[in-house]
Amino acid sequence: MLTNIKRSGKGSVVHKGIINEEDISKLYSSHILDKNTAQGLRNKFFPDVMFYTCRRGRENLRKMK
Repeated sequence: MLTNIKRSGKGSVVHKGIINEEDISKLYSSHILDKNTAQGLRNKFFPDVMFYTCRRGRENLRKMK
């Protein structure tokens, strides 16, 4: 079935571009990821997990506890 889908042209994957260091520094310097507030700390948690522990994107994210 997967082979048939790829042959029909519907199985292609388009990856997002890499986040450059300038954009990461803008993100971490904004008030949205301020670790001194409860909401900012909650917002900061997910990008930290994605950047530092999940090298392969969201592949193993569901298994993390």
